[in-house]
Amino acid sequence: MRRRARSIAIGGLALVLLPAVAACDGWKARFRPERAAAAAPAAPRKALPASGFRVRWESHTVPPVISRGSPTDVRIAFTNLGDAVWPDVVAADPAKHDGSYAVRLAYEWTPASAAPAGRPSRRADFPHPVSPGETMTLLVPLDAPDQPGEYRVTFELLQEMVVWFQSKGAATLVVPVTVE
Repeated sequence: MRRRARSIAIGGLALVLLPAVAACDGWKARFRPERAAAAAPAAPRKALPASGFRVRWESHTVPPVISRGSPTDVRIAFTNLGDAVWPDVVAADPAKHDGSYAVRLAYEWTPASAAPAGRPSRRADFPHPVSPGETMTLLVPLDAPDQPGEYRVTFELLQEMVVWFQSKGAATLVVPVTVE
């Protein structure tokens, strides 16, 4: 009888405490990121559809004047205007994580008086997949050229092993910079 009474008491206590425990966990919800990417993960190892290569450049913190050879961290914000999730390195290839099929930000310094010398060679990875309509802000480490002069920094998106977004009609971000 005592054992049965103890079981009922413990069971009753659990029913009383369970809602309290769930309520205590509720405070964490404010700190969880709300991203549609969690609900619609990017498909691994495949090209985006033609409608997935649309971007709007929002803002940047590239200073107009930088000391030569100095490292500068800048923020580049852009929005996915397409209808497909842009995969990061992990989502693009969950097995290898080698960057294949990932969407990345590429950038390059060019002297202002020179023609662009091809595609940007430096890359910045996304910290997570970017859903349609989502705006991402990346922290990008820029190393200023060693020679002083007038330059431009060109930022462009690409899907590795597939295509540059500009080839699909997307704009690039070109920022003039004086290197002193």
